[in-house]
Amino acid sequence: MPETNETLSEQAENNRTGNKVDRKEVKAALKSISPPAGRRKRRHYSEEDVHLRFTSCARCGLFLTTYRLSHNQEFIEAIEEIDADWLILPWHPGMRELVNKSFGSPVDVQSYFLEGTCPECQRPFSYAEPNPDQPAWFLVKL
Repeated sequence: MPETNETLSEQAENNRTGNKVDRKEVKAALKSISPPAGRRKRRHYSEEDVHLRFTSCARCGLFLTTYRLSHNQEFIEAIEEIDADWLILPWHPGMRELVNKSFGSPVDVQSYFLEGTCPECQRPFSYAEPNPDQPAWFLVKL
């Protein structure tokens, strides 16, 4: 479990050394950079809420729609797990091309960590691959 002051970058670097990462650790890292739990209310989103957040930007809308069409069940599960307004999506090999076409950010095969923003709306996104034996994650802000 990452310490509360550990950033996502530090977590990704630690994961390159062989530490395991899972959805709970990613959520814990996000909680460390979000407001204290007493001030933050967990909001439950519907599919429509998420789509409305992404439709204002053509690039983000393209990304979300394409991901949903190819990985619908994982998309629905990710919506149920939204925390601190970050959508946490499991990484798939075809997503390299999708991220490049949608955001203009090529994810190199050797990349372990990438942060960027949408060129149109400045929506932040992040990619982290803990190690070859563990699944990688793609996080995008709502």
